[in-house]
Amino acid sequence: MTFEFDIIDVARGKRVVKVKIMLGTEVGNFDISGTAPKEGEVLLDTQIPSLFDQEKTIDLGIFIEDDYKKQGWSTSMIATMVESIGNRMADDQQLFIDVDASEGFWKHIGFRENRYFGDTPRALVGQGYEAYITWRDLKLYCAKKITL
Repeated sequence: MTFEFDIIDVARGKRVVKVKIMLGTEVGNFDISGTAPKEGEVLLDTQIPSLFDQEKTIDLGIFIEDDYKKQGWSTSMIATMVESIGNRMADDQQLFIDVDASEGFWKHIGFRENRYFGDTPRALVGQGYEAYITWRDLKLYCAKKITL
């Protein structure tokens, strides 16, 4: 079993950061998707280049083949992602999920209900997404799981 990490720039400025579990073939993946950063964009108070445009919605997706669910692979993929990205994302950056079809996994790791899930009179980052977590909280979840 191996994990593969990749940063993919796709059409129209979209960027996907992906971790895959490989057991001969791909049996699971975890990705963070958003808009690529503006030229020269760095994290606040640093000179570290940002992975994403921090003013746009960044969303998450996860998939595991049924035969590999409930074995800790999702947590392992997320931990691999956190380690691979490191400090290239601001701690207060919010990451969103569109619909929670995970049977409670996202809530278990610390996602909170997005108060802008429904209609709002103005466009907001994360509007229409069901739940979110900050990069800091995702890192803390991984640190807690790895040290147990």
